[in-house]
Amino acid sequence: MNLKSFNFKKVSSTKLNGWFEKEEKCYSISMNKENSLIIAGSNSKIKIYKFNPKLLKMKEIQILKEHSDDVTTLSFFKTIIYSFISGSRDLTIIIWSCQQSRKDKESLKLKWISHHKIQAHSNPITCLIFNRVENLIISGSGDNNIKFWSYNFNEAKIYYQQTIQEHVNWVYSLSINNTGNKVISCGHDQLILIIEYNNESQSWIVIQKIMTQYFGYRLSFITEDIFTFQPRSQPYFEVYKLNEESKQYIKTTCIQIQGGDESCVSLFPSIYCPSKGLLLSKNGKYLNLITIYQKENKIEFLLQQSIEMDDYLLFGTMNDDGSYLISWDDTSKTIQIYAQILNFN
Repeated sequence: MNLKSFNFKKVSSTKLNGWFEKEEKCYSISMNKENSLIIAGSNSKIKIYKFNPKLLKMKEIQILKEHSDDVTTLSFFKTIIYSFISGSRDLTIIIWSCQQSRKDKESLKLKWISHHKIQAHSNPITCLIFNRVENLIISGSGDNNIKFWSYNFNEAKIYYQQTIQEHVNWVYSLSINNTGNKVISCGHDQLILIIEYNNESQSWIVIQKIMTQYFGYRLSFITEDIFTFQPRSQPYFEVYKLNEESKQYIKTTCIQIQGGDESCVSLFPSIYCPSKGLLLSKNGKYLNLITIYQKENKIEFLLQQSIEMDDYLLFGTMNDDGSYLISWDDTSKTIQIYAQILNFN
């Protein structure tokens, strides 16, 4: 099998705060599906940038100040143009909508407003995801809880559904399968929870608990039957597969990556891009890029590239089509953009 070879190359670097501002830290970043906008947390503020893919330049266009503490999660919706959702250490979730007006004949003026704000948890929000059709939002927190919310497109509001209280310490990461009927979580208690939607009770139920050797900050579904889990400060990630007979997820292998024996932090989720078979997994101060492919009816993992950053206090994302990596770290204090370069030799 001929795999496309690639690497990511740094193409842009932008300082987060201006010359006269106090030092600001960025814990969350997101890029819209059109690759034209970037949002970045800046302490309690959210900075919105217009991104020009041809010039590889970012231009700040608005600063949002609705949160009262650090912004910890940011995600653009794909189904509603320009809208996004944020979570914060101030315990709230905010839905942001965009008002459009004609700036001139060739361009629109965009202005974001806080459309709906709720107090979602009793401790900082650490992770926030939604399903493929974006009518379900799931949040995790330092209050040990996972909460399920329904999202109403027309009202741009979210409504409480259910709480899972099976973790006994901070929840760090969440992932939902493509079908949207199964959620996995990991926390400081070294537990991985497998949570499934039950059609009879119309509720989410924990169907399996996996006790891990080390706690981890990130996990990700790869297929309906396979997910990865990144133990903290270990030189590998673990692969779990659904056993057809027992209907339980079982650890099948470990994949070696860079960043073991280093300090690490949460708030930078693992991201899988199915269209390119590409997994991004932060470990320590490394960004590990893994190609996932099928070989003789078996899923294989190949470490394509490990990018060494300046600091383990490193936060960021990968865009929807896997063409850009965007990060901020506490040493460079800049938003850095890496573009995927294909090798044709």
